[in-house]
Amino acid sequence: MRAILLLLLLFSPGAAHAVRRGEPAVRDPRLARSTVAVDIDWQETLYKGRKVKGSCTGVIVGARVVLTAAHCLTMGGPAYKPTKVTFLSPEGEATQLSTSIMNAAMPGVYKTNPIEADIAVLYLSEKIPAGYEPVAIEGSEAALKKLRRVRVAGLGLDREKKYGFLNFLDMKVIDHGGKTFGGTASTGEGLCPGDSGGPAFIDLNGTLRLVGITSTSANAGQCKRPGPATFTLIPRFAYEWVIGAMDALAALEAEERDPIVLGGKAYGKVD
Repeated sequence: MRAILLLLLLFSPGAAHAVRRGEPAVRDPRLARSTVAVDIDWQETLYKGRKVKGSCTGVIVGARVVLTAAHCLTMGGPAYKPTKVTFLSPEGEATQLSTSIMNAAMPGVYKTNPIEADIAVLYLSEKIPAGYEPVAIEGSEAALKKLRRVRVAGLGLDREKKYGFLNFLDMKVIDHGGKTFGGTASTGEGLCPGDSGGPAFIDLNGTLRLVGITSTSANAGQCKRPGPATFTLIPRFAYEWVIGAMDALAALEAEERDPIVLGGKAYGKVD
């Protein structure tokens, strides 16, 4: 069942704009400068036996580094190939600016702990263009203790275009274990196909700090069925791994080494 939820949140033909009942990104200009679309080619697809393309959302955390959800790389096994990231206009729409993905890494524990470890690091072939900027990653668990609301951003797919516009939503934390954020039938709030891998932020004195990555949605990614969503919380589960993976992928390029495995955590190229 979880695989179906992930698949639908990743991609669904004819879906609506991202983040149901959300606000357009133009109302928070910081979001479009740091959020990207992650293009995924399905060489073969699980979706009704057809060859299609899909996308996830990602967030810039370094000059050549983007975070997204691990299931965006693995839902179809070797059939999936994330190929590039596409940058957004100030209005939150996909532009012609894109950068190919050189390497990727995901936690080795993802298979056994897919919710808490649903995160991946993408290493780009070149630096992000001028005008775009990385966001700070929150590494302190103390920031989670008073967590009540998070700002979630995502690019869903629409009927006419490959992407929707970037929308955002201030979601209430409804699971104080820290992994589930609001979006209910009563409020009409929820996530849409293509929002997987999107960022969840807290705002500290006007600065966005990344605390989570969108994983699954209880509404199976269907915009017409709003519901709560689950996130991988970086301070609690993934901060040290993210920093280590960023360093390891940079070293792979600098030293022209093959993909490696360190400490039981998988690092490697996108085949």
